[in-house]
Amino acid sequence: MKKRAVVLGLGLGVSLLLAGCGQQQVSHHENHHGDAPTHQQAQSKQQNQSKQVVLSNSQPAQGSSSAATVDPHHVHLTTQQLGTMVALLKYPNWFKQGVADGSMYYSDQPNTAPGSDLNGFSYVTANGDPTSYIYFQLQGENVVIKYVDASHADCVADAPMRTISVRLDTLINDYYNTKKKQDEVNGYANRLLPESQYGKNVDNQSQSTGD
Repeated sequence: MKKRAVVLGLGLGVSLLLAGCGQQQVSHHENHHGDAPTHQQAQSKQQNQSKQVVLSNSQPAQGSSSAATVDPHHVHLTTQQLGTMVALLKYPNWFKQGVADGSMYYSDQPNTAPGSDLNGFSYVTANGDPTSYIYFQLQGENVVIKYVDASHADCVADAPMRTISVRLDTLINDYYNTKKKQDEVNGYANRLLPESQYGKNVDNQSQSTGD
């Protein structure tokens, strides 16, 4: 009887001991989970900024109230402004002189000659021979520029048409990314005359000289 009581006592003690160990083990695992640092890294989403460049034929406003720098992905340009930057890139002295003389024009309507390589292109011109035209068109992120290159030709008729491409953001960064540059471009752009006015100006000049 005593032996059975001892066995039962030992069994009960072992059970209590095991239960305590199990509780301690569970408690240890819970603390381990609770203390474990979380390694969730926030992933920044980089969204591609689409270019919002709007070409219109309206005259740009005088001056500029933009900040010191311009985001080239969010710029609204008129045909005159883009044409001004293209002309400053290609023939700055010729362009500036033409603006000063009041003889520099821009296309208020894009070229619509069917089947022409210039279809859809706008231009800046002094209305002289073919070398006095600089054609340009915004194509995605690039500005395609076409011009007649007479630098190595015996005559203009034999001069080839050249095509180059420049990134729009390069043009903006070079000619339009500060307040000072904006004012310069807008100053030239505001003095460009619409091509539709060219015939009227020629007629007026002819009448004033009596021709």
